[in-house]
Amino acid sequence: MHRLLWGVVGLLSLALSRESQSVEKAAYSVEGAIHLIHIDGTGATTLLHDTAVNHWPIWSPDGRKLAFASDRLLESDPPDRGDRIYTMDFEGNQITHVSSTVLRNPKESHSRPTWSPDGGKIAFGVYYYEWRVGIFELLWVVDLATQEGYEVTHRPSFTPAWSPDGTQIAFQGLGGNNYDIFYHTGR
Repeated sequence: MHRLLWGVVGLLSLALSRESQSVEKAAYSVEGAIHLIHIDGTGATTLLHDTAVNHWPIWSPDGRKLAFASDRLLESDPPDRGDRIYTMDFEGNQITHVSSTVLRNPKESHSRPTWSPDGGKIAFGVYYYEWRVGIFELLWVVDLATQEGYEVTHRPSFTPAWSPDGTQIAFQGLGGNNYDIFYHTGR
């Protein structure tokens, strides 16, 4: 066992890249910034640190982009809205908002993005609060080529995981009084 990071306060998420079937580098978020480090513990660098809170970084299958959640505001956003899903290239440039087509409520929050195996889609959770009911998380998918989004679940559900061929998404969901494992086949 090797220690990659130590003494990190506020570590929210960690994602390992895969290049040539070996893990080469890690992306992680600490206190709203996204950082990179080589798996041998060298080359630590900050990829994204700005006024936004950025978290849940995850590598694209080809290792050239990261998807992440952020509370960064766009010109058209209300100031009190939740997080959205973005992608960015390896240098931290070319930040693209990818979850705009699924907005139903300006205060909803998007989190925990997961790339499809071919890198063409991103699944993520959509949290929203309904008065007298509570907080819900539903799963959505966005096709990155068309920017079309669709709802995967109609029940509280989270932690999406794609099948290796990208035709199914497994997730935890509320089934009666318990959380069970479900899967969705479609699009």
